[in-house]
Amino acid sequence: MGVLLVVMAHPDDAELMCYGAIKKYAARGYECHLLLLTKGEQSTFNEGSREDRGKYRIAETKKAFSKVDINISCLDFTDGFIRQDYMLMATLQQQMERIDPTVVITHYPDGGWLEHQDHNALGNATYSAAIRYAHNLEKVLFTEPLFSNFISFHPNLLISIDEYFEEKVEILKHHVSQDEKFYIDEKFLEMRAASMSPYIRINGERFTGKFELFYQVYAVEF
Repeated sequence: MGVLLVVMAHPDDAELMCYGAIKKYAARGYECHLLLLTKGEQSTFNEGSREDRGKYRIAETKKAFSKVDINISCLDFTDGFIRQDYMLMATLQQQMERIDPTVVITHYPDGGWLEHQDHNALGNATYSAAIRYAHNLEKVLFTEPLFSNFISFHPNLLISIDEYFEEKVEILKHHVSQDEKFYIDEKFLEMRAASMSPYIRINGERFTGKFELFYQVYAVEF
């Protein structure tokens, strides 16, 4: 059917930004891969050393995706210090050639000062590597940033996640190390997922479903 590669900077990024989309691709028979560049070891929760925190956070992501048919791998880049340099591009080239995705999902690269610096750098690098080295590439999707109302993000793709929204809320609870963060709160998730609903009409009637928003920047139609 196809191969989905999700490239994210930290544990919990994929769950927050595109869990519903991943579930939909998996249900369609796609081979799914999640590539994390860091272990999120700079997190401030009190769980021993940075190495211990990193192991803890990766374990949280594996629990969150325990019911999804997805291959999870984590590289050893340092949390907070991702740079679009030769090392990153060479690593992403190797991963693109190994996995050869047809669809790539990654961070929106123009989040400005509001978005995590790792997200901006990785989004740019992943897009560049995908169009150069993924030989069967059909689509690249950028995820909605946390503060999308304050930057240049203009979604052109909405993926309905009605059937997966409650599951998304539940699996994010596995990230207990982040439970003080506003974006784990169910009310925030509800507001984010329904943000476009007032503007959508289907057959003339307002649709009030839940969505994940993306900006599609590369697509090949057959």
